[in-house]
Amino acid sequence: MHYLFSLIFIFISGNALANNYEHLNWNQITELEFKVANSEIRILNSTQNFSKFTNLKKCSSFRIKNISIKNRLGLLETTCFENKTITTLETGYSYLALIATSDIENKSEITNENAAFTKVVTKRKHDLPNLNHRIISRKTLIAGSIISKRVTKKAPDIFEGEIIEIKDNGKNFKIVKKIQALESGFIGEKIRILDKTEKTGTIFLENGATSVKITN
Repeated sequence: MHYLFSLIFIFISGNALANNYEHLNWNQITELEFKVANSEIRILNSTQNFSKFTNLKKCSSFRIKNISIKNRLGLLETTCFENKTITTLETGYSYLALIATSDIENKSEITNENAAFTKVVTKRKHDLPNLNHRIISRKTLIAGSIISKRVTKKAPDIFEGEIIEIKDNGKNFKIVKKIQALESGFIGEKIRILDKTEKTGTIFLENGATSVKITN
């Protein structure tokens, strides 16, 4: 049985914290999301050492006054003994991505059994694959990797090794039998099949179901 993704997602942006910058710690800062050009971006937590990463002076009266985004750079405005400092921070895109939940071999179908949607933050935004049809991987994908449009392609309508049930109608009879596809193919293409002996069949669509018509 094959599975298509059909999920509804709801998430709340971290901007709810944005009205109280002064009391944010580093982990909270990296959870803030900013809307930029129809995308959300987030300050990257590339180090746990806040003062080292921002190169800020150690200061007992250190305060965060404002955080903003310009040209995908995070601008952190702070004061130290009333001296204003603006530190430029690295940011990444924050978005919903399709992730491999287990290792996926090359040319394997991607379904909700080996992939799921999750929120990620990356320096480059990856395009989602087209989920209006079945898809397969273009290469081996390890668990946890992002499944993007670049690493997938449309799955064939019939896979090599797939068992297909076909009906053969006569004048006064109907025979239902199972054959095996010896190669993958799309609707309209001829593929080799195994029907006790090796034969050729054409893939076609009938009443929304994919089948094969034996041609010899």
